[in-house]
Amino acid sequence: MPSVWLLLGLHRSGRRLARAAGFWAGLPYRQGRRSPTRGDWFAVRFLGFSSDLFLRLITSALAGLAAIFTVTGVVRGIAIGQDAWEIVLWTCWSIVFIAVCIGQFGGVQRIQNGYLPRDPASLTRRG
Repeated sequence: MPSVWLLLGLHRSGRRLARAAGFWAGLPYRQGRRSPTRGDWFAVRFLGFSSDLFLRLITSALAGLAAIFTVTGVVRGIAIGQDAWEIVLWTCWSIVFIAVCIGQFGGVQRIQNGYLPRDPASLTRRG
């Protein structure tokens, strides 16, 4: 049970850190101290290929694949009539992998949303 509380604490702190990273990345652009340049168009679009976010995207995709595999195990176990403990085991693993996938991908999205003020294309849409 302590491990569940630890994971929930890590989730909350990770969410705060991702939101703060996105906020500080876009702050100079929102305040008008810096204006987007032509190169920022590429920076915003290819941000997912930076070394730190790319690793998170890979682990999120792998967790998604593992979640699909474990959900398939649950469905297969129900279909062939496996023991209840095996179905519960597959279900627990499914919940863990789904949570990891959503958590990792959500963190990437929060950071990328912070970089949106750098996008010069958003300036042409507003004006």
